[in-house]
Amino acid sequence: MSTKTTRAERAYFLRTLGYKWAVVLTLLHPDRDPNRKAVKQIRRLAKHWASRREMAWPPELHEPTRQTPYEEQIEENRYARYAAASDPNVPLSRELRGWALEQGLAWPPPGRSQGERAYEAKSEGMPWSEVREHCGYAFIPGAVAGARRWADTQNLPWPVPNEAA
Repeated sequence: MSTKTTRAERAYFLRTLGYKWAVVLTLLHPDRDPNRKAVKQIRRLAKHWASRREMAWPPELHEPTRQTPYEEQIEENRYARYAAASDPNVPLSRELRGWALEQGLAWPPPGRSQGERAYEAKSEGMPWSEVREHCGYAFIPGAVAGARRWADTQNLPWPVPNEAA
C-alpha cells in the first residue's frame, strides 16, 4: 500500500480540522471555483475514502479553526448583503441566494416579495430587462408574472402605471 496521501484523505482530515467544505476545496484546488458541484464532488470523494477505511462519517470536527480575516470579511459582507436584500433598492443575486440556502436562511429574505419589488421598480419607470435583473428573476416573463401576481393580490392597477413619465 502506498504512503502517498490522496486528495480524498487530505480533504477528510482538513474537514476534521474544522474547515468548511468550500475552504477544503479551495485549499486543495486553488485554481478551481468552489461552486456547489465541485464542493459536492470533494465531499463525495472524502466520504468514499472514509467508508473504505471504516472511518466515521461525517468526520468528527475538532476545535474549529479560526477563519482568516479575508474569509471573515467575505462572510460579514454576505450577511450584510442578505440583511439588506429586503430593501427594494438592493438587487438580488443568484450567488447570494445559493449562499443563503447553504446557511439555512430563508430565501427570498424576509421583507418584500420579488413581485412587490418588481411592481415598484416598474412603476418607477425601470425597463423590464432591468426589473428582471434588479429583482433576481431569471427571465423577463417571470418578472412580469411576479409583478402581475402582486398587483392582483393587492388590487393594484395593471399594467403598471409609470410614475417616472
